[in-house]
Amino acid sequence: MLTRALARRLFALPAALTPQAIGTSSSGRHGILRPVGIMSRRLIWSSRRALSDDGMVNVVFVDQAGSRIPLKEKVGKNCLDVALKHNIDLEGACEGTLACSTCHVVVDRENFDKLPEPEEEELDMLDLAIGLTDRSRLGCQIVLKPELDGITLTLPDNYER
Repeated sequence: MLTRALARRLFALPAALTPQAIGTSSSGRHGILRPVGIMSRRLIWSSRRALSDDGMVNVVFVDQAGSRIPLKEKVGKNCLDVALKHNIDLEGACEGTLACSTCHVVVDRENFDKLPEPEEEELDMLDLAIGLTDRSRLGCQIVLKPELDGITLTLPDNYER
């Protein structure tokens, strides 16, 4: 039986890991410290938000005909996987290994600056892309994050198979 004293010892949050000590609110969107497991009778804490309904983001693909395809997908997925899952006409011949440019998309202006800078390998592959623009990225390198909610990805007009 778990006594109150033992429960307090097992589930007590170390002072160095309080929400105030690590700069997060105890109930805000920037992170909630929550128990994630017990190892060797010690509680393991994490400030990562648990995925729930707010662990989803809205993504809109615009195909070559100009049709908008709105989707809702989990945070952490890359846009190539999202497109393939929903039968969007995006090839991804190298399966996301940065060896081709067939998952080339054009990102909307509002969200382009929210993406991390592309790696050198991505820039090399983008040089081979058809219909390259100043907002071109490879779908396999765009990982969905909460701040990208509502991102619009356009397939280039002259995308050829």
